[in-house]
Amino acid sequence: MKKKAIALLLAVIMLLSFAACTGGGEVQTTKGESQTATEVSAEKEVIRLSTTTSVDDSGLLPYLRQYFESETGCKLEITAKGTGAAIKLGETGDCDALLVHAKESEEQFVQAGYGVERVPFMYNYFVIAGPETDPSKVADCENAAEAFEKIAQDGKTKFISSGDESGTNKAEL
Repeated sequence: MKKKAIALLLAVIMLLSFAACTGGGEVQTTKGESQTATEVSAEKEVIRLSTTTSVDDSGLLPYLRQYFESETGCKLEITAKGTGAAIKLGETGDCDALLVHAKESEEQFVQAGYGVERVPFMYNYFVIAGPETDPSKVADCENAAEAFEKIAQDGKTKFISSGDESGTNKAEL
């Protein structure tokens, strides 16, 4: 039961997140015709999902893929990139749905008319790792933002980031 609920949730999110939508729940096909997202997914045997590497690496999508495919009859193709690159695939119409984690960018994506709706359903935690000596004194910080501020103010402690416009990188900034 729980597995089917998760698969159904993913299916709903994917249908609500169509990247090529015009904003009214309709999708512009390559022939210039308008169809609802449901009609396109029924016609299309492949759903192209652009997601982040962290979601893909978690093992969640391979686990859910089998349930999604059996429930919908559609094959799920997954492309994993940083959030910025994943969203660009949505903007160019090179994917049908997004599963990313950068709230502001997602809201801009929908507001610009590339998507229908942003549906939050997961969240991230930051884990700060460093030497036992805790040179920036971050061990007692209440959240990652406070720890990042202390590290920045310290000026001596190295901070390593991917700098790739991913959702994690945007949250760090």
